[in-house]
Parts: sequence; C-alpha cells; structure tokens
Amino acid sequence: HMGTGWGIAASGIAMLLVTAIGRKLRIADPGAVSETEVKQMAHPEEVLGLTGRSGPILVEIDYGVDPEKARQFYELMQDVGQFRRRNGAYQWSLARDVGDGSAWVERFSCPTWHDYLRQRDRMTAQDRLVHELALEVTRTGQVERVRRFLERPTGSVRWRSESRDPGVLVPFSPTSG
Repeated sequence: HMGTGWGIAASGIAMLLVTAIGRKLRIADPGAVSETEVKQMAHPEEVLGLTGRSGPILVEIDYGVDPEKARQFYELMQDVGQFRRRNGAYQWSLARDVGDGSAWVERFSCPTWHDYLRQRDRMTAQDRLVHELALEVTRTGQVERVRRFLERPTGSVRWRSESRDPGVLVPFSPTSG
C-alpha cells in the first residue's frame, strides 16, 4: 500500500517539525515554582517545640481581593480547596469579612504537624498553577498573612505541671490500689 508509506513519512515530518518548533519556542516549566511560592513553601517558623505528631494544626491564610474580582477569586479558590482536601487537609473553608469586602480568609486543618508539612509538599504543577491564578486576582499578587495554630481540644492540656497526663498509663503496684 502506497498510502500507508506516505502516512508514516508525513507523521515523521510532523514530529521533526514539532521538535524544531519546540526548541525555538521554549515553554515555561509547569513544575517551576514562583518567588512568591518559594516564600510560602519555606519551612514555617515555629516556637512551640512541635513534634511530627503534634496536632491538629489549624491554618489561616489571609488574602486581599478587590470586590469586583470577588467572584473570580471565589471560583479559583474552590479548586484550591479541592487540592488542599485531596492532599490531606480537612474542614476547608473560605470566608469573606462582612465589614471589609476585600478581606478573605482561607482555613483548613491537618491532623498533625507532619501531615501539614507533607500537605504543602504534595502540590502538583497543576495545583501550583491554580493557586498562582488565585493569587493573581489578589491586590498584591501574594498571600497577606499565614497563621498556623496548634489546636487544643478540651481536656488536652493539664491544669498543673505535676498532673498526670491522662494518656500515660501508670504501672500497677500493690500499694497504689
């Protein structure tokens, strides 16, 4: 069949053409990290002496968005919330300040400090692109503030330093009853 030979030759020429064009027009690396993201992804400073098992961790991220761009920001942040949950966050929410229409807060929790650090490292190139698009809608093009809290559920903190931690078992002895 002569038609098959021409098809193979044409596809070979097309591949060479695409390769040549690709070398001339460099496409940005989809895995590249912007300067803003480098700052955000830097190891978070903590002064509490956390261990990897410390948690849960509550994260609050503040954004400033012009009110006329609010819908666009909201829609992009829905995708941000989706990848945060996929990467291990829970109780994700987005809130807008009723007294200042430009102030937005993203909140989510992670079970432990290590889970939070891993969650940050699991972003794909697509996740980074979505977050970067959301940041482009903000006034400054970056996050205004990130706060990380160690949640303290009721009963998790001892009242006195000499109090026995309820999670620690004390060995039985005949004199202890």
